[in-house]
Amino acid sequence: MTTNTTPIVTALPGAGCTVSLKEPDGLHGGAPVIGWLVYADGEFRPVVLVDGKPVDATTLPNFVQVFPGKP
Repeated sequence: MTTNTTPIVTALPGAGCTVSLKEPDGLHGGAPVIGWLVYADGEFRPVVLVDGKPVDATTLPNFVQVFPGKP
């Protein structure tokens, strides 16, 4: 997914969501969503920690999908 160049208007908590990431061995691992970036155009993207730094998960080469949190 490409980088959104629209301004970020807010950030929301991760709400228990996780992202699926494909590991080098072909298996899928998970990472908790620590927050959501919300852009002025209405798009929102999950943020995860990678090596202790917040990263837009959709920009990771091994990003697969987002799973919702439990109600």
